[in-house]
Amino acid sequence: MAMRRGPTKLDTRENPFTQVTHYRLRAVSMSRKLFSGFLLLYRLLAATLLVIVGTTFLVYTVNVTELILNAVALGIILDIDDLLFDALATTPGRHLVHQLDPLHMPSMPRVRGADAKSVFMSVFIPGLTILVYYFMLEPFVGTLTQVKSAMCGGNQNFVWSTDKRRITHLSPTFGGGWEEEEDSIKKLGQEMAMAEPFNL
Repeated sequence: MAMRRGPTKLDTRENPFTQVTHYRLRAVSMSRKLFSGFLLLYRLLAATLLVIVGTTFLVYTVNVTELILNAVALGIILDIDDLLFDALATTPGRHLVHQLDPLHMPSMPRVRGADAKSVFMSVFIPGLTILVYYFMLEPFVGTLTQVKSAMCGGNQNFVWSTDKRRITHLSPTFGGGWEEEEDSIKKLGQEMAMAEPFNL
């Protein structure tokens, strides 16, 4: 967008040492600028959707192994445009892109030596991380905690068994489990084992 407007013009120069032709873009036509602006909006929309969907995908992954695999898959999705370009672009097109000199970029406003982009990203990324934690990760962890409490909490001092009619029988246990107390499960088991005669 910062290039001079006019008929698209490329200057060529050959490196005398490597014999490789380099290109420099001097001017860009208005139609190419409009098409570049459309591509820019398309890429911004794709990047925004990828941030939202990818963050949601990673936040709601519980298993650590699946989290690593999903993060690797997300990295492949981020690089898929370069892979498609290398696979589908013509040889002259790839040569032009690789040998094109860097385009002139207008200088951005600076705040005490730091440009506006670095200042914005230094505030945007931590702020987005905090928002994801408080509005997505923390409620999800709270939901998992409530599910664990509902399924595995409450009174656990009981035993159960199923008879031949597939009827479940429940019986409360007392003594707190395996503590060394009178009438505890462990104590009763030890007394029953000691009462049984050994057959050698």
